[in-house]
Amino acid sequence: MKKWAFYKEGEEWRKIGLYAALSKEKEEPGQWRRRTYYSTHSPASVRLRMHIRESSKGTFSFAYNRGQEAEIERLGGGESLVHYLYKIAISELSHTTLKLSNLNEDVTVQFINSQTERRVHIDDRYYDLDVFVKFTSQSKYQLKWNGELAIEVHNTNPVIGQKLKDLKALRIPVIEVSVNKKFAYKTPEEYSTPKLEREYINFLKGRLSEYLWSKVLSDPKSIDYLENENFELIKNIKKLREQLDHSKALLEKERENVLDSKSRLKRVNSELIEKDKLVSKLRTQVEGLKTMGVFRFLWFKLAGR
Repeated sequence: MKKWAFYKEGEEWRKIGLYAALSKEKEEPGQWRRRTYYSTHSPASVRLRMHIRESSKGTFSFAYNRGQEAEIERLGGGESLVHYLYKIAISELSHTTLKLSNLNEDVTVQFINSQTERRVHIDDRYYDLDVFVKFTSQSKYQLKWNGELAIEVHNTNPVIGQKLKDLKALRIPVIEVSVNKKFAYKTPEEYSTPKLEREYINFLKGRLSEYLWSKVLSDPKSIDYLENENFELIKNIKKLREQLDHSKALLEKERENVLDSKSRLKRVNSELIEKDKLVSKLRTQVEGLKTMGVFRFLWFKLAGR
């Protein structure tokens, strides 16, 4: 049962809860029960015609007009009110800190432009992004995401499957923000009024401008960011090459030192061998002298001298 819907005042779209419409009918009989309403689908161009229907039990609801069965099947049940209000609140933010939970990063951003239901195409398919923003940031994401970001609000239907594959293929940065149950909209959809919704949106803006808890679904790199990465890579390669050349020069010097040491060692070994020979020769001479000394002593004794 549909409890809220859109209607048009001239070219302006307005939304209204079921009981708010019935209350206006009491104030202006015949002006609200017979009015054409529209479904909660987005963007506005795909909204289906609806009317206020009274059941046999006397209960009221917004119901689709006949003849739209194929479109109802294609578009699904439409947008919940809390999803819609979250989307509006995010689109009205001027700044926030993105809590990118799966990257464990906090990114402070300033929104300079925002748009709800930005349509993107790929092949024969199209998708309407909940919120598309242009932002500035002192972080790397200013360059990495080229200052653009799609924000998808997750209430009951997460971004998965073909849609996620296509958004990645389009190289669109995408984060997913889940509806925080602690910040739930307490008013039932059928009793919702513009005043209550504006109060809720302002409440959300106060909370979400501090932190926007989210999960990164698509994290592409802009051309400028890739060029910067390439420049840094080339610079690092050059630095590594210089370090390698320096290491090679040191290695060559050490090799030369080793060769020089080997040469000196060979020379010293040769000198030691020569000295060993000299020592051996001297020993022989000493022994010879000792022997000659004994014979001379005996001769002197025998000669009686």
